[in-house]
Amino acid sequence: MLDTGLLRRVAELAGESGWAKRFSTLDSLLAPRLLGGHAPPAPSPVELAWRELRRSGGRIAVRDLATATGYSHKHVIDRFRDEIGLAPKTVSRVLRFRAAVELLEGGANLADIAHGCGYTDQPHLSREFARYAGRAPSAFSRSRAPDGGGLRDD
Repeated sequence: MLDTGLLRRVAELAGESGWAKRFSTLDSLLAPRLLGGHAPPAPSPVELAWRELRRSGGRIAVRDLATATGYSHKHVIDRFRDEIGLAPKTVSRVLRFRAAVELLEGGANLADIAHGCGYTDQPHLSREFARYAGRAPSAFSRSRAPDGGGLRDD
């Protein structure tokens, strides 16, 4: 995170006359920081949680996100919801669903997809498809076929 003094100075840029003056002022603010060897700011709990969610493909429990970030379970959920707009568990589900769609489009069978994406079983995968795609995986796959798989695309 940027310190408040720097943020205040950046806010003052709006009052500068013309873009050339703004860029010159911005350069004078940032150059010493970049050249001075300041360490990058520590990532926020949300950034840490997001990295872990992406790394795991959504197959990490929220309690493990809290452990990985060093913050409390509630803090991670609250900050994530505030900054992303969704709870980390919801984002996990979407990431797993996205991976499942890619595997399905690649021709993988449903049992392998369920296992590979962290679903407890094939019916769990089917429920997630009904929730996010509004249809079963097989109907979803047919509707995405070039000719629509013989189905209307509702």
